[in-house]
Amino acid sequence: MNLKENLRQAIANLRVNRMRTFLTMLGIIIGISAVITITTLGSSLQKTLELSFQSIGGTNQIQAFMNFTDNSDSEAGGEYYEWKDEDYISFEDLEAFQEAFDGRVRNVVLESMMGDATATFPENVSKDPGKVSIIGTTSGYLENHSLKLLRGRDLTARDQSEKKSVALVSDLFVKYVCGGQSPIGKAIDLEQQNGQVARVYVVGVYRFDRTQLRYMTKGDEGSKPVAEKDIPTNILLPYLFMKENLNDEMYSEPGISDFAIMAEPGEDVAALQEDIKAWFAENKWADNGNFTLETWSSMEDLEQIQNVLRIVTLVIAVIAAISLLVGGVGVMNIMLVSVVERTKEIGIRKALGAQNRDIERQFLSETVFICLIGGLLGVLLGLILGFVGAEVGSSVIQSRMPEMEELSHVTVHPSMPAILVSVGFSMLTGLVFGLYPARRAARMSPIDALRYE
Repeated sequence: MNLKENLRQAIANLRVNRMRTFLTMLGIIIGISAVITITTLGSSLQKTLELSFQSIGGTNQIQAFMNFTDNSDSEAGGEYYEWKDEDYISFEDLEAFQEAFDGRVRNVVLESMMGDATATFPENVSKDPGKVSIIGTTSGYLENHSLKLLRGRDLTARDQSEKKSVALVSDLFVKYVCGGQSPIGKAIDLEQQNGQVARVYVVGVYRFDRTQLRYMTKGDEGSKPVAEKDIPTNILLPYLFMKENLNDEMYSEPGISDFAIMAEPGEDVAALQEDIKAWFAENKWADNGNFTLETWSSMEDLEQIQNVLRIVTLVIAVIAAISLLVGGVGVMNIMLVSVVERTKEIGIRKALGAQNRDIERQFLSETVFICLIGGLLGVLLGLILGFVGAEVGSSVIQSRMPEMEELSHVTVHPSMPAILVSVGFSMLTGLVFGLYPARRAARMSPIDALRYE
């Protein structure tokens, strides 16, 4: 009897007792659906985290900073190492670095926060002063922070080299401080808390990141939220201009100690980090073992979180898969009952010339077919439960933790390897647990089977 005939006969026999067949499948369906649901939720959460990291700056960003290793002989009674101006990273160093990594590094951004300040318009564009947070930076800041330029222009390399007194303000600043009027070309006086004042001219307006509002306006439990118009938004100045005109003791470093790097799309961030550290060790501090460059990437955090999720998902999925053993035992039990019920049929078939292997294949076909259909139904049920679980999780996050908006839109991402493994495992369950009933049927004596009532 060939495979096609075995399957046809198996389907015909199983249709005779449809309810028993369904109940036999139920253990397999429950086991497979539990595994698929768990793996779907796990892989969906991993995908959601990856998209969330990308939305807040991407996984191709690297933070680099000087690390003082202190290889001095102070412990032996010598003097501590005193930092020199040339130990710091210079603009020339960064330019050489960016040239050396052309094609692998998209941009290098400096960013230094100077704290809050008061912004006033000497030309009476606005009667009321506005609150801002001063940031000295370079071109590429907007791209690194996923901010959009609405009007005007971005900071340029020329602004840095010539230390121009130009600035970018947010659309929130334009709305509440400028009264909606365009500030392009207008002068702004920035007064720090220490009394320092610098005049800058607005050259561009960028869109403020509204996702920050829920963190900035939501105070501690029991406190009143800050009104949107009172939120100090960032005003972006050329890094060198800020260092020269709005500096104080807190920002008196003679050089650069940290900066941000955006890798080109598709670049291996981990390999790039190692190459960057090696370049600075060879070209900047080759003769000074007291310093190294350390790097950090959001990809590292993402990979650690995803590894934990993979382990947790795998452990829970394995526990859920134990129910497949229970389902397999149920299949074997029903097939043993089926062998007893069909004893006379087996005797007749053997009397007509059926070989032991034909009887064995027939019962194995029925068992594997039951487990295969049960596995497919389990996969379908597991995907449905995975989608429902993702929607429920999104609703709970939105209602209970509105500040975690990035995670409130779960990207459902079924695990194809888990689906294929589950279907294959269900068929393997049929083979393993169907082998004993099939062999018992095949080895039955035809004379005893014909006399069975």
